[in-house]
Amino acid sequence: DMEEAEDAEGLSAERLATLAAMADRGELRFEDLTEEEAQRFHSELKRGSLGQSLAPWEPWWARALLVDLDALDGASDFPEPAHICCAASGQGQGQREAHPAVALTVLEATYAYVHTMRAFNGDCDWDSVQPALHLLHLAAATCSRKVYQSAQECLSAALASAAAMPGGGFGVTLDELCLDDVAKVLGAGGSATARAMLEAAALISRAVADAVPGMRSAIGRARRAEKKLEFLASFAFHHDDALAPICVAVQRYSEALREEGRVRREADNVRSHGGIALPLAEE
Repeated sequence: DMEEAEDAEGLSAERLATLAAMADRGELRFEDLTEEEAQRFHSELKRGSLGQSLAPWEPWWARALLVDLDALDGASDFPEPAHICCAASGQGQGQREAHPAVALTVLEATYAYVHTMRAFNGDCDWDSVQPALHLLHLAAATCSRKVYQSAQECLSAALASAAAMPGGGFGVTLDELCLDDVAKVLGAGGSATARAMLEAAALISRAVADAVPGMRSAIGRARRAEKKLEFLASFAFHHDDALAPICVAVQRYSEALREEGRVRREADNVRSHGGIALPLAEE
């Protein structure tokens, strides 16, 4: 019967819709879910099956270029980052500035942040651990000594990490959309980029507080990432002149990726129609 079918499949569509509505209102907490419900709800959210139930979410950075950041709805309450990225050189020689390659770590962390926000529909409060793990998977340099040599290397690694996520990731469309998001955040300047870094650090901090004791290794890694993100926020805010060329590099990389996709689709089109190029559907 219907009840047996629902039990065999897992959660009912009605229950999933109820969970989605609770999440949208900010009322859903991880402890409210059974283990089965948590696993299934994450799966449905990842596949996009709850899109009909979740209210449309507009990223704050989508409006950052249109209005002053301080005037945005739900604007960040984070204070101006302290200038911790440049260490004192000692012997009265002033400060030693952070290495320019730090900007590439900011780039990776920004991609990880916007990808996490997109993947979880902007709501990481109901279960901070899962989105934090998502972010750390994509922001490898925040908890390691990895140093990128170019924006292209950094972005290629970010896209590869996104595609390698458990379950096959969230799809190429979302992965590439996040490149445009990164360009918007960086293009909005140091304040916007610092906000992204500090919100990412705050997410990691909540996840550490919510983590179970058995996750000791992951907790240590997360704490290192939190401190690194605070450092990156300082760099982004106090050295925003370093962000402009990175933003241009992101835009060029994204355009090249789209052109590569167009050429590939045209080749597939010709091949699948016996050497005849038929009009392609507009994107």
